Amino acid sequence: PRVFLFDEPFSSLDAKLRGQARIELRRLLDEFPVTSIYVTHDQQEAVTLAHKIAVMRNGAIEQVGTYRNLYENPINVFVATFIGTPTINLFEGVVNNHLWQGEHFGGYRVRGDLADGTKVIIGVRPEAIQLSDDGIPARVESVTPYYAERFLLLEVRTGQERWKMQVAPDMQVKVGETVHTVFSANTLLFFDSKTGVRIG
Repeated sequence: PRVFLFDEPFSSLDAKLRGQARIELRRLLDEFPVTSIYVTHDQQEAVTLAHKIAVMRNGAIEQVGTYRNLYENPINVFVATFIGTPTINLFEGVVNNHLWQGEHFGGYRVRGDLADGTKVIIGVRPEAIQLSDDGIPARVESVTPYYAERFLLLEVRTGQERWKMQVAPDMQVKVGETVHTVFSANTLLFFDSKTGVRIG
């Protein structure tokens, strides 16, 4: 055959068998390099098996690329929120004097051609948020250990805004504590609030 079509073939398997089946299928595809189209909702499955990934919505392709490219350079909010575990944090804000300003924090530089008052969403991945003595104060709402991945996932809150961040697995942090956080400015993604399209 010149092409294989796979429609979630491992969806009924338990986690252990599914992992083994992925490895075996990857081996077979390497041995017999036949073009294959594989449908899945499992990102790990896509990363394990695919050279290229197409993210679809309502029957249309939103973006095609490697997993890393989709993760680091999503073209819109849909792709940004679809790719990545834990999911990206999103914050509503406006442009003022070429700087993004949200409800509780801001000062992040945006494109110079955006008029004051333009509504913009910023996205920041959980691993791009660090603890800092002079950062944004936030109350810890939950602590979830990811032992295999070697981090703790914190969900924190300031006012009505919540976000998730990763910290070292040996960090001693409890629900109810206040931590101070900073966002890595060079990792921020900017999206038009109306269309969801990436603008920076």
